[in-house]
Amino acid sequence: MKQVAATFIYSNTWVALSLSSLLFGLCSYFQLEHLYLYTAFGFTSTISAYQLHRLFRLKELHTEQTDNSRLSWMKTHKQAQMWWFLLCITATAIFTLMIEWNRTAFLLLLINAIIVLLYALPIKQLGNGFRNLPFFKNLFISSSWMLVLALPFIVENRSLPVPIICLLGAMTCLYILPFDIRDLPYDGKHMRTLPQLLGIEKVKILGVVAISSCLLLLNEWLGFHWLLLVVTVVTFFGFYLPLRQKNSLLLEFLWELPLFLIGCYFLQIA
Repeated sequence: MKQVAATFIYSNTWVALSLSSLLFGLCSYFQLEHLYLYTAFGFTSTISAYQLHRLFRLKELHTEQTDNSRLSWMKTHKQAQMWWFLLCITATAIFTLMIEWNRTAFLLLLINAIIVLLYALPIKQLGNGFRNLPFFKNLFISSSWMLVLALPFIVENRSLPVPIICLLGAMTCLYILPFDIRDLPYDGKHMRTLPQLLGIEKVKILGVVAISSCLLLLNEWLGFHWLLLVVTVVTFFGFYLPLRQKNSLLLEFLWELPLFLIGCYFLQIA
């Protein structure tokens, strides 16, 4: 069972499902036409982006990754990861051809692809990549997620729900904070992550309070559903459960679960 869970988490399937849930829920709430196609594109493109990053940085992770179980799994299943990447990037290409892009949407798609490449590719002149520049890592990830969420609206020439997408982008950035806390002993000081600047305890308080405020805004804008309470509880446990090797899989699951549940929230109130 643990091997199944490790494959689910470490193959980036879970993070892709979390984004796909957000995308499907958002498209359902606003009644977009091709929500299944957009969700499939979001799922395979997310796995492709994360796998590209992992495969390029496997050697770097050998010395920098705090989660040794992830590193061990990645080294043991390197060939399977390559096939998984090739399968997902091929599926992404097929879905890309199926979507009827307009000029604006295609331009944003290219911008997102550039963001992914700049994040994933090791560029030694920039400290081995843009992700190592001060403040860039969280900004790159949240910007990419926001673009994926916005693309279906632009493809269908629909009014873009800017406040909601910006709010989801902010929450994505906040849910990266537990990963920053995990990586604190191994991130270079030049990266200037919030745990480096404020300390772990202050970042935990900031994260829980900020996310709770975002959930209150969702409740105010779109209406209450009990899933918002579940997200609040899961968020608290995700930030405050002790980080140990034996519960690393559970924690990674909990860190992504709120975004998956927020997608379910949109679906339930649609």
